[in-house]
Amino acid sequence: TEVVGDTKYEYAIVIYEGYTEFYSFDNLQDAINKAIETNGKVVFINNITIDKTITISASVVIDGNGFTITYTGSDRAIDVPANENAKVNVTLKDLTVDCTASYCQRGINYNDDGALTLNNVTVKGTNVTYALNLPGYSDNCVVTITDSSFTGNIALNVWGANSTITADNSVFTSVDNTTAEGYVAISLNNDGAGNAATGSVVTING
Repeated sequence: TEVVGDTKYEYAIVIYEGYTEFYSFDNLQDAINKAIETNGKVVFINNITIDKTITISASVVIDGNGFTITYTGSDRAIDVPANENAKVNVTLKDLTVDCTASYCQRGINYNDDGALTLNNVTVKGTNVTYALNLPGYSDNCVVTITDSSFTGNIALNVWGANSTITADNSVFTSVDNTTAEGYVAISLNNDGAGNAATGSVVTING
């Protein structure tokens, strides 16, 4: 954290290699929007606590730099909605999303047909419904997971069809406190009404 006068700079936006411009933001959402606008990336320089969903609407790189987002809300901690105009390619690395403070519907919700890259990412919570969720609009997406860990009622929940999910040296843990729900570590879904993860392939190495 850099302090100049009365201003505390909480996030760094890397505009291009070798040059970093600092901004003061009221929240992480502003920092992500600025990174998208400048074709830069967000680099954390401290831990943060949020209670509202962070929305990623376009391609971006977020470098947690070893720090933690503590999410105290009850919806999605990080949400990537479907973008009809362009693929949303998102890279998250060296980041922990801690949802243990409260009930959370989704840790990371990726609902687009682009590429999601997770490197050294942890999503944890004993009361997270889906730690990593790939809903219906994630058809044909490519998800690459490396050295990461996901803990929730369902750790990896897949609805998107014809998706490719590859996980290397990663851990998926189901915390099922209500066995009637049939929670599992990894779920490829089919509701019998045309919504299904048909053709999607999950490959786990290590």
